[in-house]
Amino acid sequence: MKVRQGFVSNSSSSSFIVGVGKIKSLDSFQKWAKKNKVTLGTENYSDIRLKTTSDILKNDGWDFGVDGNQLYVEEPVNSGGRVYSDFDPAGDDFYCIVCIGNNEGDDQFWTGDDMDYDIDQSYFCGEQEAILEMLENGDLLEGVSSHFGAARNG
Repeated sequence: MKVRQGFVSNSSSSSFIVGVGKIKSLDSFQKWAKKNKVTLGTENYSDIRLKTTSDILKNDGWDFGVDGNQLYVEEPVNSGGRVYSDFDPAGDDFYCIVCIGNNEGDDQFWTGDDMDYDIDQSYFCGEQEAILEMLENGDLLEGVSSHFGAARNG
């Protein structure tokens, strides 16, 4: 039997985008998604989901949930971070839940002797860039909260 002597790692790194907010106009939101070629889903494994108040109350997802009058989304890495938005359990609203995790491996963030997870918005492109801009501009979502970054995920 061979035994590995030395450092062994099966860890990897992920960039991520999380966000949550109440959709101001479903029609405008769907037009934005079509224009920007952003795929909207309803299932819990989708990167960007549309959920009604009743959907959220029926079934918390693996990465989102309700805490009192707050709807939260968890970062898809081992940081334990969350973003929160106001949530009205008596309302009849649509919410946007964003939870994107990219698995770059260690090489993407390796700079010399250290791992460098200090990334800015320019790191993301295409659909993810459009999603970040949507989360930041406030035109489509009310009470939006978002965060992006990179961290170890294993």
